[in-house]
Amino acid sequence: MKTREWPRGTLYLCSTPIGNLGDVTLRALETLRSCDLVAAEDTRKTRRLLSHFDVHTPMISYREENRDAAGSRIIKRLERGDDVALVSDAGTPGISDPGQDLVRRCLDEGIEIEAVPGANAALTALVLSGLPTVRFSFEGDGVLVTARGERSESLPTDATNLVARSFLRLCEEAGVAAPAGLRIDCEVRIPLSSGLGSSASAIVAGLLGANTLLGRPFDRGRLLELAADIEGHPDNVAAALLGALTIVVRSGERLLTKKILVPEVHVALAVPRLDFSTRAARVGLPTEVSMKDAVFNLGRTPLVVEALRTGDYELLNQVMQDRLHQAARLKLIPGAAEAWLAAQHAGAAAVAVSGSGPSLIAFVSLATDASRLAREMAKAFEGVGVTAQPLGLSASAAGATVSA
Repeated sequence: MKTREWPRGTLYLCSTPIGNLGDVTLRALETLRSCDLVAAEDTRKTRRLLSHFDVHTPMISYREENRDAAGSRIIKRLERGDDVALVSDAGTPGISDPGQDLVRRCLDEGIEIEAVPGANAALTALVLSGLPTVRFSFEGDGVLVTARGERSESLPTDATNLVARSFLRLCEEAGVAAPAGLRIDCEVRIPLSSGLGSSASAIVAGLLGANTLLGRPFDRGRLLELAADIEGHPDNVAAALLGALTIVVRSGERLLTKKILVPEVHVALAVPRLDFSTRAARVGLPTEVSMKDAVFNLGRTPLVVEALRTGDYELLNQVMQDRLHQAARLKLIPGAAEAWLAAQHAGAAAVAVSGSGPSLIAFVSLATDASRLAREMAKAFEGVGVTAQPLGLSASAAGATVSA
């Protein structure tokens, strides 16, 4: 006895409106009416849609929590010849929802699949963002961070990454759900754990990226407050965000900032390859300082600002001295004392520990001197067996910017 083979049904991936029911297509309505079954991610939303357009096709639930059992029932209906329309709660099914699992199962079973195009949240967001559309990617659920650059392999690749954390924090502050599939590509150009503000730059990058994507709901003042809250203090993030010579203090719940435009500042850096952390560097600092030493530093602070503001490197040479922390930090950095002397002998106007170290920074009046002096400092580090990266850089007056 021969068995009769019934033609299999078709799975229709039916796009539905994201918010405005008027965005539904005529083909979508025709599909929903002609199919034998509607498989809905959110039956309540889909019921309102069907009722609004007087569609009476039977409906079952197909969502993340029941996709295995419901998927098997849908496959059986398709195998016996029924046509099934798959709809998500809104937009195109199969993107960041369990529809992709059903599509895969149908492909494995040789069941025909047909798309009914329509609303798509990802593409709508892309064209509204003003970002380049020649090349883009839409990642699945969760957060994926990729990074290129020295020691970037040590950085987290998920939502714990500092760039991602800052991005998600801004979304939370804006009251907007973060993208279901978020991919962040980072090119790390600032040496990590080197006293050069890499963490501050990561925070600012994440906040600016999210703020731009959401249409800039926050001004730079609010971004600075968020950045300082994430970092724990405002000094590094203020410089990274605002640029130039930026002075920042906390006054109650507010941050007071003053951005001072300065002539172009050129610096030489030597970045020793040492395992170093800000926390370890702070442990070596004195817990108390004398009144005399505090007054010594405070009296020179406005003169340092004036020297940078006017480009007076002779004055900078006389006033860029410290009695509070640098002596203690230098003891923790092998080769730092030798590199410091090398910078002075090579003509640096002033030398300092950059941040908490282990990098050293030297100020020079000419851009052509920066790279040469950086090499001299690196050579001094290498003389005591410490490899160091020389960098000749210029300060930015613009601060952090966003470019598409």
